[in-house]
Amino acid sequence: MGKISFKDDRIAIVTYDSSEKYGKFTRYIPSDGKFVMVLPYRRNRGAWEYLLAKERISGWDSGLNHAGLSMPLKYKASVTASHILKKLVGLEVKQDEFKHLGVVCGSKYSADTTYLFSLNMTHYPDLNLPQECEWVSTDELLGSVDAVLLAAYTRLLKFHPN
Repeated sequence: MGKISFKDDRIAIVTYDSSEKYGKFTRYIPSDGKFVMVLPYRRNRGAWEYLLAKERISGWDSGLNHAGLSMPLKYKASVTASHILKKLVGLEVKQDEFKHLGVVCGSKYSADTTYLFSLNMTHYPDLNLPQECEWVSTDELLGSVDAVLLAAYTRLLKFHPN
């Protein structure tokens, strides 16, 4: 097991001995290393759009970047997926409406895992979105630095190829 070399209320840096293969990685404390991400999508005027958050991504730059809608796993993964949409955009969605896209790790150096879900919102009414969220094109999604979002999009292609 690693030694915590830094910890605050948000993250910890865990350092492993040089004999162990992982070196250092960060962990978001409240998550226990488990997250859920939802990638809502819709067909609008013949093109696919994706509902993303505008966030500052640690370690990247100080500006806003597009990121997937995610939060630490608090309940069963599909319940957390419903909770994400309720909390971020005020939408109540039944658990069985989500398509489970599998599970990914943050990187090969991370013990964090993210449960991926998608939701086809083509037939949902328009939402009154908060300022932190917006519908974006495929090209805008592909410009994101959020690797987990890009993994979710790749998995989603299996279900609706462009």
